[in-house]
Amino acid sequence: MKRRFEKALLFVMALAMLLSMLPVSAMGETQTGAAGGFVSKGKDIPDMLMILNVLNDNLEITLPVGSKPADKIIPRRCITVHQNYLFTVPVVVAPATQSALRDLRVLWNNASLPIVGAKYKGNSNRATVYLTFLAAGKPTNTWKIGYQSLTRKAVKSQTYVTIVPTKVKSVLLPATDHMYANQPGSLQLTATVLPDEASNKAVKWSSSNTSVATVNASGQVVAHDPGTATIYVVTVSGHKKAKCTITVTQPMY
Repeated sequence: MKRRFEKALLFVMALAMLLSMLPVSAMGETQTGAAGGFVSKGKDIPDMLMILNVLNDNLEITLPVGSKPADKIIPRRCITVHQNYLFTVPVVVAPATQSALRDLRVLWNNASLPIVGAKYKGNSNRATVYLTFLAAGKPTNTWKIGYQSLTRKAVKSQTYVTIVPTKVKSVLLPATDHMYANQPGSLQLTATVLPDEASNKAVKWSSSNTSVATVNASGQVVAHDPGTATIYVVTVSGHKKAKCTITVTQPMY
């Protein structure tokens, strides 16, 4: 699994370099409420057979070699996915041959929709390729994944991917902690925002008793006078809350 992930990462990096050389209009650049375009020509654009080979460590393709280009491309047309989650797009290709997959060019926004996996199933009539992407782009935007036969320009299709925000469900803090009064240094509190895929993990901090302990915007607590203070954290998105009770005592010399 680790080796496969490393292969996918190398492939993503290579494609990022390739796509960075393409004109902006060709890359399906971010659009608000609409999808961008895709390149209709250019032999440097990754083809479906190449994607399968690279992401599967040179997987042996058992489809017939064939000689005809792709004459049918049927992907899932519209997908809505939460930000930072994986999603899979099935793409039906006919004829079910290696030559058809090699003829089929694919273009996507590699920064917003990095590809992380690919597999296929085939029978005598058609092959279905399953492309897995990560929804890394900004929420509320829509991107287009384009597919087109290099030989038959009229044979083309697309998938529209709309990314929506992943909501915060909770935030966690240690329940209690201890500090000594008027000592140099600070205590770093770390808020754990869940789920890990949440779109907005920003938080705000506050103290119930600033004469005992204060907290800055980064969660660093400074102790002052002996006593008890409650440090609160609240998420900017969803207003989920957590608290930590800080007990400040005089140091023992």
